[in-house]
Order: sequence, then structure tokens, then C-alpha cells
Amino acid sequence: MEVHLDGIAVFSIRLLEAAHLKVGQALNSQDIERFSAKDAYRRSYGCAVRYLGARPRSTKEVETHLKRKHFPAMAIRRTITRLCEQKYLDDDAFATGWIGHRARLKPRSCVVLRQELRQKGIPSDIIDRAIETVDEVQMACKSIEKRLKSWTSLDRLEMESKVLRYLNYKGYSHEVARQAYRQVCTAPGTGPEQQ
Repeated sequence: MEVHLDGIAVFSIRLLEAAHLKVGQALNSQDIERFSAKDAYRRSYGCAVRYLGARPRSTKEVETHLKRKHFPAMAIRRTITRLCEQKYLDDDAFATGWIGHRARLKPRSCVVLRQELRQKGIPSDIIDRAIETVDEVQMACKSIEKRLKSWTSLDRLEMESKVLRYLNYKGYSHEVARQAYRQVCTAPGTGPEQQ
């Protein structure tokens, strides 16, 4: 229910709260402030839940979204706190999920994963814990699987060079790239024939 002050809609309140108000009743500044804060919090919470409905988000992403929507700082803090209590926001779970998603669909090096999570506002200690679970050699192997078909006509040295350059470009260390090459391209029945 909307509350109008001097003919202008100022905030909304719940029907239960509205039952105590009467048309024409004068509200003091403390009442107005209290009702406005509750309204801002309810709208902020609803906005955050809708934003989270699209995909999991980090705490920082939700906070930034609410700031862009011009919600007051107190409403944003209360919203973030409530969402964390309800486990709708959990940066540990977000980081683990992000890495799992990347491992399945778009393999990335630990350097790139770290950078992506940092951009999402995930704290360094959470990133470190999540990155510990990554088998970077397996990620590198997955990164080159689709490319190998186009490189089958190359001789062994050309393929090795191509694979190592590609993986280094994607952010994998030279050692990880070498291990991935050995696993994928030198296994029996894979890679170019020895020339």
C-alpha cells in the first residue's frame, strides 16, 4: 500500500502496518524515516532476489547491482546480510561453482580463473581455496581437445609447437602445457605419427 505525503507517493508499507494509519493522519519525521527505510529494504531485497534468479552471483556483484539501482547503503547492507544468512549468497560456493562450470564448458588456466574470480569480487583467501581443487593439466587437456582435429596433418614437432603456443596463450604455464601435450598427443592412437 502506498503512503502519500502532501499528495505525493513517498513509500509503500505492508497492509498490517497500514492498518494502524488513518487518512489524514500526521506522521512525524521518525515515522517517515522508519517507513521509508523498511520500504527501501523490501524493494532492495526483491531486486536482489530477481537478480540472483538469472544465475548465481558473488556478494560483490549483488552489492554493485543494488548500488547501480540507487538503493540506500543501509538497505543494501541489510539485504546482503539476509541473503547470506539464507545461503542465497555464499562466495565459497560461488567460487567452487564457477570453477566447476569452467572445467565442464570452458576450461581455463588457474591464472585466468583467479583473474575472473577477482573481477567478481571474491576475496583472495576464498580464491586460493577454490583454486587448490583445480587439476590444471586436465583443464589444459580439455582446452586442446577440440583443436587437435585441425592439427592432425602436422608433424610431431609442429604439433608440439602449436599446442605449447596455444596453451601458453591461454594462460597455462610452460610446464603444465608440456604435461598436457604429453598426455593428449603422445598417448597411443593420438597425435601425429612419428616422422
